[in-house]
Amino acid sequence: MPSDEIEKNEELTEKFLREIQNIRFLLGESPIRNIDKKVVLGRVEGSSCPRIGVIDEGDLIIVDMNLSTDEIDAIMKREAFINFLPEVDFPQIYDLAWFYSGHLGLWSKCPSRARLRTLPIYRSPEDFLSINPKNALDVIRSVTKSLISLWKEGREITLRKFLELLMAARGYPYIHMSKKEKRVLSSILYTLIHEGEAKIEKLSIKSGLSLATVSRAVRELVNKGVIVGPYVLYLSRLGLSTYLMELRDPGDEEIRFLDEFPFTYSAFITSSDTYYVNLLIPHQIELIFKNLRGSGIRFGKRVALSFDMMQDPLISPELVLERMIDGYYSAKETPEEMKELTSPRKPLIPLDKKDLLALKEIDERGRVSRDQLRGMGLPNPAERFSKYRKAGIVVKGYFPTGLGMGEGIVFRIDVPFKDSLRVKGAFSRVCSVIMSFTEGDLNGVTGVALVNGEIIGPLMRAAKILFRERLELMEPAIAAGPSSWQVPVDLWNEEKQEFEFDIRSFMEVFSDRIKGS
Repeated sequence: MPSDEIEKNEELTEKFLREIQNIRFLLGESPIRNIDKKVVLGRVEGSSCPRIGVIDEGDLIIVDMNLSTDEIDAIMKREAFINFLPEVDFPQIYDLAWFYSGHLGLWSKCPSRARLRTLPIYRSPEDFLSINPKNALDVIRSVTKSLISLWKEGREITLRKFLELLMAARGYPYIHMSKKEKRVLSSILYTLIHEGEAKIEKLSIKSGLSLATVSRAVRELVNKGVIVGPYVLYLSRLGLSTYLMELRDPGDEEIRFLDEFPFTYSAFITSSDTYYVNLLIPHQIELIFKNLRGSGIRFGKRVALSFDMMQDPLISPELVLERMIDGYYSAKETPEEMKELTSPRKPLIPLDKKDLLALKEIDERGRVSRDQLRGMGLPNPAERFSKYRKAGIVVKGYFPTGLGMGEGIVFRIDVPFKDSLRVKGAFSRVCSVIMSFTEGDLNGVTGVALVNGEIIGPLMRAAKILFRERLELMEPAIAAGPSSWQVPVDLWNEEKQEFEFDIRSFMEVFSDRIKGS
């Protein structure tokens, strides 16, 4: 860079080195990159994310002279922090430096996304904003020190490892909800279970709040990621069933496959490295999965799903056992008609790949505008959307994601279907709970309890006392969050009106486990 485009400023280098010392004190670690650098102001053209506003020429860091004083200070903090991060081949690691810089305006110009199907979708800066501010420095310190430890040991640092470390340090997202928002969320869960569609009018009646208040609360819950909507994709009307796969101690190849497999919907991952993976299975190959058996692997078809919310999670630890026992024995036997009533079937209307693109947008965003549909090449967008609704493929309503409701505990209980409401009754007295009942080799209840951290120990002890030998597993969750699945548009067979599922590649990856199938 020509010297006349550089403005000498000794204070910048001094500020950079002071920030290095601050971070050294915060982490208790030394920089792992070269810090023998000079920092100057200059004309910066062509700088790009994640290091927007800077050009790094090795021994010279040139900071954009057109930035404001606050922005330059943030850049100094970011650039200093980068020297404590291992060099990797994914940009998301720089979000730690952005988070430390504390400048949301600049950071928002460099949003980052990552999608591994067995983990919740990663979004920055959003995922960092949900961290309780009181814990922010602890999260930064914990993740960065862990990364430095891996680097010192010469171990590979992958995007998955980074995301797992972040989730472990962050815990479950801290999301503040007002009392009215909690009332509306509770009414959403009730209407979904008892009436199917969670329309605003129904939510108003159930919550006792005005239509305007409910609308505001719903809008805030969507913005916070607590619910999705106002439209939800009904996957069984696209010929898909949900199967739960229990996978113990998966190998790297198996995990890589599941992260890339287009029919991996979501996963619960326990602290002992047991995976519970929700797979979307096209109707034409269900018979194969019903008969799969193997070592360290089990499959079950989901026949019921429930979600209950504990509105007041501040329960005395001494009351946990009593409440769970009362909830279990006061619940009724589960009627058979509570099993999911709709079997997977081909769509009632013909769908082409443009339709699938529209459905993908609805599934991800909860809505799609007429202009967006036109942009996808769909003629008569209003009429087309109406057909999705009439065919039951798109349902009006809202669905909870589980975010902001507590720490996750994965449990697995071997009970018959008639006892599933009793299991739900026990957990819902002390925490929010998501439960699936599956039939097949994996028969019984699998779920995630979303718990106030102060009662995790009492909850696990109470569950052991209550369910005894039927409690197969109960462990902290490493990951349990919203699905990051996307509709696999390219796999839609327009002629057969079904998804193409590569069963051969699936069987090959798990061939060492599956026997006699």
